[in-house]
Amino acid sequence: MSFHFPTKQALVQEVYLDGVKRTSEAVEAEVGEDTEPLQGLANLTLRLASLLIDDDLTVLACSRLSRDDPTGHFAWRDTWRGHVARLADRACSSPGSTVNCSRKTLGFLVHCLLAGTEVWAVHADAERHAALSHLAAAWQQAMPGGRMDTEG
Repeated sequence: MSFHFPTKQALVQEVYLDGVKRTSEAVEAEVGEDTEPLQGLANLTLRLASLLIDDDLTVLACSRLSRDDPTGHFAWRDTWRGHVARLADRACSSPGSTVNCSRKTLGFLVHCLLAGTEVWAVHADAERHAALSHLAAAWQQAMPGGRMDTEG
């Protein structure tokens, strides 16, 4: 594949752009204003985790580039961080919210759950359903609201 690109950096850039595009499309399809915010956050977290552990190698590459790039050029997490923040704001400010939370804490939780799911699935060579089931259990343990349906 690399022979189609003039440099290794051009290949890396193209992989990154493709992963960002796929992530953005998935996020836009998942985030809806009519969903209860905490449920929306659970849905978005599950969708992002699915992208990371499925066979979509460009998304996995984006995550790794974002994590390992000290320059901040590969900011894959920016494709979903704003959506997480908005959902977290809505969840925490909802009058019927039974969750004592903050936007920063929910954002941190989502980030940690995604990073943990990615690492666990890759290094444990875990089957997809098992990884998503563990993610759903961790979400339920940390946030009693927003059920994750891993059967879909």
